[in-house]
Amino acid sequence: MAGKEYPRVKQLRTFPIVLLAAILLYAPAGIAQEYTLRDLYIEAVKNSEKIKHAEENLYIAKMGRMKAWSVLMPRVTAFGAYNRYSEAKFTVSGALSQPNEADNWVVRADESFSLSIRKLDALKISGQLVVKSDFDLENTKSDFILSVATAIMTRSKRKKRSKSRRPMWSG
Repeated sequence: MAGKEYPRVKQLRTFPIVLLAAILLYAPAGIAQEYTLRDLYIEAVKNSEKIKHAEENLYIAKMGRMKAWSVLMPRVTAFGAYNRYSEAKFTVSGALSQPNEADNWVVRADESFSLSIRKLDALKISGQLVVKSDFDLENTKSDFILSVATAIMTRSKRKKRSKSRRPMWSG
């Protein structure tokens, strides 16, 4: 009797597997969600590596322009020191040798001028790179929306074709 299994036990073992397969393969229409072209485009732009790469290139170009500007801007440096001692010290003659507190503050502005136009050329080129990177980003986004729209139209045409095909024997 130990090796014999009852038919009802076999049915109970296969029931969860069949139920799981039915749940995974059957997608009710109530759960399915329809997307608009705008929704799909927004989701695709979020996940597109090409667009992220173009955005990073634009950011790098903007940082390059800021760097080119920084060479032309004057440098301002400020620093200071403050010392407080436990007591004031005097010399034998009565002159103050160490005050109770002392401070020192310095502000310095430097500007370097050059007869070379290299810095201005670098600024001009960096500005052109920002404009180019901005155009590249817009071009990438336009190409991407075209490919998303094409894919959606292809899918809808296939779906429409498959719905229009009916068996000849149905009447």
